[in-house]
Amino acid sequence: MATVPLGYYLWKRIHQIGVNTVMGLPGDFQLHLLDQIYKVEGLRFVGNSNELNAAYAVDGYARTKNVPGCLVTTHGVGELSALNGIAGSLTEQVKVIHVVGQTTRPMQRNHAMIHHSIGFRPDHQIFSKASRDFRGAAAELQDVRSAPYEIDRVIRACFIQSCPVYIFIPLDMVDEPVPAGLLDTPIDISVPDDALTKQTMEAAATAILKAISESRKPAVFVDALMHRHNAVAEIRDLTKKLGFPVYASQISKGVIHETDPNYVDVYSGSIASPGVADAFESSDLLLVFGHLPADTNGGLTQKIPANKTIDFKTDQVDV
Repeated sequence: MATVPLGYYLWKRIHQIGVNTVMGLPGDFQLHLLDQIYKVEGLRFVGNSNELNAAYAVDGYARTKNVPGCLVTTHGVGELSALNGIAGSLTEQVKVIHVVGQTTRPMQRNHAMIHHSIGFRPDHQIFSKASRDFRGAAAELQDVRSAPYEIDRVIRACFIQSCPVYIFIPLDMVDEPVPAGLLDTPIDISVPDDALTKQTMEAAATAILKAISESRKPAVFVDALMHRHNAVAEIRDLTKKLGFPVYASQISKGVIHETDPNYVDVYSGSIASPGVADAFESSDLLLVFGHLPADTNGGLTQKIPANKTIDFKTDQVDV
């Protein structure tokens, strides 16, 4: 049976989902892992001046390319230095894969006193625990038999949840062989679908159609999460079919082209252009898609009352 090193498997999987650039900083616990990047045709490594800059760079990469941004850092100080940028990606649901080169498994088991250790019997996972609240999923690789499936699981979670995820790979696992044939099966990034979901969608569709038929002055508000969750083509098609006036948020500019005949302007509450707030707020039905109600997005003064809003969120619809 043909095999490939686990490090190669990791980078090949990341390349297969559309990533062609990995960013970060070399460090002593991922130098060997970095070597595997150059064995994946079409994938390159771009070094940054520090890990925080790398985290910001991959955030921008993800927004521009509409695929996950990927950065690689070393154990401890490297991963912690990137955490501020990772937290920013989480707040706006930006897809980021953070690969961390970990200490070897024997070092972890023996609580080895390596540089940057905390305490005299250091827990080598103490740094990864710091990022738990800033990620949607993580894989702490320890067993090579399950490692490929853990890598696939976390990459899938990055797409489904549209958020930062972590893959921790110990230095001594980089060269361990895994079946090459696993790379022939694409990672399933489709949204889960089941009978309950279909029933819920049918009930929501009935309520939405009733509300639209009874409205006299409907409007559509499009926000940034349509982009984050790969629904730009769908919302553009829907707004054309509806023919309702379309408003955008500050950070969703470009999701609906400003040349679109239905496009009105950016609605940012009281700081919107003259007349825009009055026009939007006088609508009797608001179809809101992918709203991100942050203060920097006009969220503090936007008026989107629940009693006349159908709110299309990432995982539910409030009617």
